[in-house]
Amino acid sequence: MTIVFIGPYIYDGMAGSKRLLNMWHDLKGYDNTILVNFPITNSSNFKLKKNQPNNLSGAFHFIRTGLSLIRFIFKSNDSRSFIYFYGYPNITNIAYLLIAKLFHFKIIIDIVEDISIKDYFSSVGNRLKYFSTLFIYRYMLKNIVNGYIVISKHLEKKLLNESGKNFKITLLPISVDLERFPRSDLDDSVKKNSYTLFYGGSFAAKDGFEDILNAFKVLSDYNANKYRLVLTGRIDKKRQKYILNLIKNHTYSDKINYLGFLTDENYYRTLNESDIHLMCRNDTKFAGAGFPFKLGEMLATGKPVIASDIGDISTYIINKLNGILIPPSNYKAIADAVEFITANNKEAQDIGLNGRQTAFKHFNSKIITNNLINFLKNI
Repeated sequence: MTIVFIGPYIYDGMAGSKRLLNMWHDLKGYDNTILVNFPITNSSNFKLKKNQPNNLSGAFHFIRTGLSLIRFIFKSNDSRSFIYFYGYPNITNIAYLLIAKLFHFKIIIDIVEDISIKDYFSSVGNRLKYFSTLFIYRYMLKNIVNGYIVISKHLEKKLLNESGKNFKITLLPISVDLERFPRSDLDDSVKKNSYTLFYGGSFAAKDGFEDILNAFKVLSDYNANKYRLVLTGRIDKKRQKYILNLIKNHTYSDKINYLGFLTDENYYRTLNESDIHLMCRNDTKFAGAGFPFKLGEMLATGKPVIASDIGDISTYIINKLNGILIPPSNYKAIADAVEFITANNKEAQDIGLNGRQTAFKHFNSKIITNNLINFLKNI
């Protein structure tokens, strides 16, 4: 079996990169499976670009990838060959998929968001690419795709309605490399004097970052020395000045530590060392259609997670059993949830450890990858 990983320009820090990296590493352990990562052909490591591309580097990437892919297609003689395409094909790469289809490659599309309800574009170029992508998705993909992978029930239902029951569709949720999260039992008999709250992400409008800041003010007004807020991630350029000003002008800015974009080693150390994790998305159609990639990693730490009750999140989290569910866009609910956790050590420990078990049961990357292999075998 040959699996060719290809898709949009995948860069370090992009949420979906962990999904691809986990699959890549786990698939290397399967017999008779050849993995190809374009434009690095037959690489033993799935390499990511360090930064989001500009227009020139992005165009160069697509040309280089396409030429490498065409050469590989011409030389391939494996009767069980798959193109694993992450995201939606667009005008820059649909030709490569059509060529692969002509040479009897099976096309698998991994969809993690609903672009038909996207409401934010960083540039005019991205807006034009969006409309071309939507056209290809609606009028071309059904003629070349052999199977869809989706990350949420919303996407599964949408594709079933639009593509018909003849298409193979499987729901593969977020995946977590559990080796990154060594277990460290908490001592519930010791009441802490201070707590570190953690947010990691892109600070996009859907992430509810303003609510987190407002909740942090409420908590710090009550006790200025009890809480510290740690922030990580690469801020979108369009929102960078706005977000940094919010942090700078916050009443308790001295208690907020923005670490920027971290290496994997530093990111996972910070994540594991934090006491309470915040996944407080707003209730937008776009946010509800997908699923937050970092939620699985937060749960895997064994620390309590506060999450907005949107989309599929309540499929995996039961309030005060393996996480704290709150209504979206509600900073007071965030503050109340934090106070519940800090006031109830034993319950907080149980919630955290139950959340860890949830990550092991539902988001273990090895199980997700095994489900992918079974899906491909049936196509």
